[in-house]
Amino acid sequence: MKVLCVVSDNDLPESRLILSLFGQGVDLRVVIDPSSRYVEEYRSAGISVDTLKFKSRVDFKAVSFIRDIMRSDKIDIVHCFSKVALSNSLIAGTGLGVKSIGYRGIVGNLSLFDPGSWITFLHPSLNKAVCVCHAIEVYLTKFRVLRGKTKTIHKGHKVTWYDPTKVVSKSELGIPEDSFLLSCVCNIRPRKGISDLVRALEFLPDHVHLLLVGSIKDKALERLLDNHSCSSRIHCVGFKVDAWRYGAAGDVFVMPSTKREGLPKGVIEAMAQGLPAIVTRIGGMPEIVENGRSGFVIAPGKPEIIAENVKKYLDDEQLLLAHSNQARSRIEKNFNISETVAAYGELYEELMVA
Repeated sequence: MKVLCVVSDNDLPESRLILSLFGQGVDLRVVIDPSSRYVEEYRSAGISVDTLKFKSRVDFKAVSFIRDIMRSDKIDIVHCFSKVALSNSLIAGTGLGVKSIGYRGIVGNLSLFDPGSWITFLHPSLNKAVCVCHAIEVYLTKFRVLRGKTKTIHKGHKVTWYDPTKVVSKSELGIPEDSFLLSCVCNIRPRKGISDLVRALEFLPDHVHLLLVGSIKDKALERLLDNHSCSSRIHCVGFKVDAWRYGAAGDVFVMPSTKREGLPKGVIEAMAQGLPAIVTRIGGMPEIVENGRSGFVIAPGKPEIIAENVKKYLDDEQLLLAHSNQARSRIEKNFNISETVAAYGELYEELMVA
């Protein structure tokens, strides 16, 4: 069995998945963007690596490049980690009998009337759509062409990846050490509901601060931040490659998404470091957080409900400690990288005999 992993770039869990599969004897090759931080790590591990920068979802130069590898290496399975990798790899594999796996990390954004959907997840040649959470699988199976082609595999982590000595302190961020800090790490778009989180501060004591980590791509939020009465308690640090170091500076992590959520990496990283999480009942987040045990799962779009649940921690230090311990344990036991590696190994075998 020969596997070709095609990625535009990897995050840490994906890179560990590839390295672990290779370490367990899977004969794999990687095509990856030349700017990726993992290029040399893969090569040092002995993996054959080709660098390729995709220009579009249909990039004929990339298609030719991938097709040549498929032919020369007699590739059995192409495992694609992004939409641009999937669309070009599906075209490249035409007529070659290569089995294909696409990774899906978000609910929504597919349509029978969208040509872009038909060259990715609705493509008839796609063999398996791997969903990062059950909520995504439920969504995908609404499309008849995908019935029988979906499988949920949680993206695995490992709590030891996150070194507590590298967490950024409140003082380094200019935040009072005696403050109670809410943190949120994400690509800040309107559907992330950050405006609700900002408004929640209005219902909370003055010693509660908010740390936002990520690029802000939400004009309404920018206007709100400029004029908000609690602006002195809101700290925006922008995009950070090592965002986990900043998110873990908080006392509680909050992800108030309003729609189209998957299994947010920021929530998992924070919980792996012992932060309870307050999340909305959107996408796969209720699969991560056990309501009342490792955090709280609440309805979206309600700033006062966010504040109400923050107050539970403000009023009860023992509850905060208990949820902190359970959050870390939850990730360690239920979202472990070893389970993800085993699930992909089984999927590869399944496709080989299909």
